[in-house]
Amino acid sequence: MALRSLTIHWDHTGDREMFHRSAARLNDLSDFLKTTGAYVMSSALRRLPQVLSMGADVVRTGRLSASLAAADKGGGSEHTIWWQGLTSVEVGSNLPYAAHVHYGGTIVARPPRKYLAIPRKRSLRLGGGIMPRHLDPAKEVLRFVPAKPGGKAVGYLVDDKGTLGHGTGVLYVLVPSVTHRPRPYLFMDAEDRRTIFEELWPTFMGLKD
Repeated sequence: MALRSLTIHWDHTGDREMFHRSAARLNDLSDFLKTTGAYVMSSALRRLPQVLSMGADVVRTGRLSASLAAADKGGGSEHTIWWQGLTSVEVGSNLPYAAHVHYGGTIVARPPRKYLAIPRKRSLRLGGGIMPRHLDPAKEVLRFVPAKPGGKAVGYLVDDKGTLGHGTGVLYVLVPSVTHRPRPYLFMDAEDRRTIFEELWPTFMGLKD
């Protein structure tokens, strides 16, 4: 079954005595949950460039970054997941690619396209990626060169003279599919938990400026 979204859930619990001592503030945890959700999203957004650098991704990643740039319900983009209850918050992205990066998997070309174009130059992977149809929309510069039989690549798109500003030679490798290993980024590590328990929670409770 294909993964359609990626979320992480924070459920706040505490001992009964602490709840009684802090009953006034604990009547409404919405501000704390909003702050926690925003922090978890910002941590994921911070990790994303590093995990994406582990593989030559073949899709534009600007939408994924935008879906993680949320500091409240209604923030981010139309792909942001933000559910907030009385004691918990769940955040993430409903982009299939969000789950693909986190859990790994195989991407295949979508019809009518037969192949994926993997950028060979780093400059073509920055800023969400530049695909051939955007780089050479008139199809006047990039030249198709068939690959040798027996390999995964079916061909290459070549800029012979460097006309498009990304150097000469092979700019893209054409393949029918590409498989990525898991590259987790939406999670809470030890530092995140320390920040939540030792900074965000005490600040919300008025115990820390």
